[in-house]
Amino acid sequence: MTIVDLGEIINRAVASVAEYPGRDKVNIKIPENMYYPLLFGNDNLIMRVVINLLTNAIKYISYEGKTEPHTVDISVSSIDDRIGIEVSDNGRGVPAKDVEYLFDRFFRVDNSGSRETGGSGIGLSIVKDIVDMHEGTISVSTELYQGSSFTVILPIAGSVFSSIYEDAKAGIVSENP
Repeated sequence: MTIVDLGEIINRAVASVAEYPGRDKVNIKIPENMYYPLLFGNDNLIMRVVINLLTNAIKYISYEGKTEPHTVDISVSSIDDRIGIEVSDNGRGVPAKDVEYLFDRFFRVDNSGSRETGGSGIGLSIVKDIVDMHEGTISVSTELYQGSSFTVILPIAGSVFSSIYEDAKAGIVSENP
């Protein structure tokens, strides 16, 4: 765990999917201003979260009858002492009956064409484990044939250190690393 620059992670994640199958057919939009409060975490694991969300968006963006260009949007917002990272696409979306199972290990959505696209159904489960490890949350908003938005919310470094400092001042042994 270390101090992490989210802007750098997003840039590296987008660069790392450059050769991903189907990437050339998808326009990935990143924020223009990439200066955010620093995070406290494992930069490789946080990058793995962003890469997984990007590759899922690319993999499941196409569907029969779709006419608009394939677009994946990455946005970042400050939420009090946390940062929200949202990866949205205009792809297949997820049927309502499947949303509650998306983060379960080995779960694969029926309409995903998963036989053609491959995958083992553990990607989002791993993402959730990483987000949990960083004391964050992940959620999804989706509509069938309208796309999906995955939002990861992580604490900024300042809030993590403030919490540890306040515990130390009070003589409490912090549970935080």
